[in-house]
Amino acid sequence: MKRWLSQPATFLLVLFASTVIAQESTIVAQIDDVRPSGQIELVVQKHWSGAILENQKITANVTDDQSQLTALLHDYQEDAWLVTLISKGGEFTIAHAFRQTNHNIVADPLPAPLISLHALTPQAPSKARSVPPGPQEQDLVYLTNLARKNAGLAPLKEVNLLHDAADGHSDRMARADFFAHCDIHTKKNPFTRMRDAGYQWNTAAENIAAGQNDADEVMNGTYGWMNSPGHRANILNASYRELGVGYEYSDDSNRDQYDQNGDCNGDGSGGPFRRYWTQNFGARNGVYPVVINLEAEESDNRTVSLHVYGPSGADDMRFRNENEDWSEWMTYSPNHNWVLSEGSGSKKVTAQVRRGSSTFTASDQIKLNYNCGTMVVNNETLGGTQTLSDCEVIIRNNVMITGQITIQADEVSLENNNEVRTGATLEIKAN
Repeated sequence: MKRWLSQPATFLLVLFASTVIAQESTIVAQIDDVRPSGQIELVVQKHWSGAILENQKITANVTDDQSQLTALLHDYQEDAWLVTLISKGGEFTIAHAFRQTNHNIVADPLPAPLISLHALTPQAPSKARSVPPGPQEQDLVYLTNLARKNAGLAPLKEVNLLHDAADGHSDRMARADFFAHCDIHTKKNPFTRMRDAGYQWNTAAENIAAGQNDADEVMNGTYGWMNSPGHRANILNASYRELGVGYEYSDDSNRDQYDQNGDCNGDGSGGPFRRYWTQNFGARNGVYPVVINLEAEESDNRTVSLHVYGPSGADDMRFRNENEDWSEWMTYSPNHNWVLSEGSGSKKVTAQVRRGSSTFTASDQIKLNYNCGTMVVNNETLGGTQTLSDCEVIIRNNVMITGQITIQADEVSLENNNEVRTGATLEIKAN
């Protein structure tokens, strides 16, 4: 979502016309002033109805039972809001105002729910596009880790317990017609839901969104989490190690209830939003995951990238494929290249990390679609501990080896002007 710094606030408004003006329209407006009387002055920026004009200035009243709303609008003028206006006899009254985001972001594990503008455009259920949950959830996990990688952060491990909590909440929002962090019917907040799912967190957070068409839009769209400071802060929080996501779709035409003040009671409504997204983040004491290829669903190369979480002061680590023999213990490093077992299909990598007399074990899986080819290395420095794997590996000119390098291939070619530095090793293994 866009942020306006040192500018008037931006509001998303849903106008419900009176019986005199029998139409519903959606506009984007900018707050111009909050008067001492409590009236709100708004300037229309975008509209979807001829009844509203761009740059039209609207003065709206606040009802007596919304006495706290004027203070909130005044205090958070630079935030985005979702507002329902009722039009009657040419006058507008604010029925509900739903705070969207705060650009002066502080750490908040439950940022304000995020609604896509698509969800505010009236449409018949038969025309609403339904996206299958499974692929969207997988894409969302990968896009979350890609965003973290681009920010220089470690990837999150998808875990079933958090998935159950997240997808269960998306399903509840879709079926029970509400949109909030707290289930306004069962009164369970996200932290209780995660523990009820069996996830014993020591730190946790949740993002929710509604209306976005697919995983890319909910992550990176104009009304996506990465463009909303509070949600972005959760995604890029280095304290979390694990993730669960949920997506559900509903084609009913029921409006969804809000919980605007966070007391777990319905105090507004909007929608229907149809598509409901949830991210649950967490970390557990003594649980140090291993993550393959940013949690991508599949790989077409046997050589994969591992991120290995470990406790502070970890000494060493080792790995194995399925039930094969363990590798030798090696000095702990969070990033490591590993070669999967031969043949296509589901692959499992298990990691063990040691600190003193304590050993921590974790595993991850990925689908291998193995169509090997030729890997060419030219004018590069190969450092650290890594394995190069393909059907054929060609080491061309001016390759300097400064680390512990293993080449695993059916055929290996070493050409001119290559150097293995003192203390470095080059090991060649046949597939």
